Amino acid sequence: MTARRVLFIDLAPAAGGSVVSLYHLASHLDTAQYEPAIVLSRQNPFDRFATAGIPSVRVQTPQWQPQQPGAVSTMRAGRLGEAMRRGRLAGPWHFAGDLRRYRNDVLPLVGPIAAAIERFRPAIVHLNDNVSLSRPGVRAAWRTGRPAICHC
Repeated sequence: MTARRVLFIDLAPAAGGSVVSLYHLASHLDTAQYEPAIVLSRQNPFDRFATAGIPSVRVQTPQWQPQQPGAVSTMRAGRLGEAMRRGRLAGPWHFAGDLRRYRNDVLPLVGPIAAAIERFRPAIVHLNDNVSLSRPGVRAAWRTGRPAICHC
């Protein structure tokens, strides 16, 4: 029987509980049955996967980059932003914010994660974060036609 490949994706910016538990899970799999690989945020300093012999890929996660104040933060801090967040325009305001975050934080990651999926060719993609952090992995798995599961 050939080992089934599993690609684990954890895009957390720091070495917290999710990536530590992922390390314990991936490093204790029966290698006769499963062949793990990992996609991590480049900002995450956790490095034990390499010492355990588990291949990993690092991707730049824009949502964890320091942001320069700009027009959006100026508007958000002003009276107009306050009125739009709380008034009749609250729905469109939040929808526009969601679109901006999707464009800035999700879409730039889909390509690099899809490339990792194509390179590793897993039987399944295991998303190891909450749903909001897993969106790029969901899109990349869908783009490559690979099944995915979100463990949140």
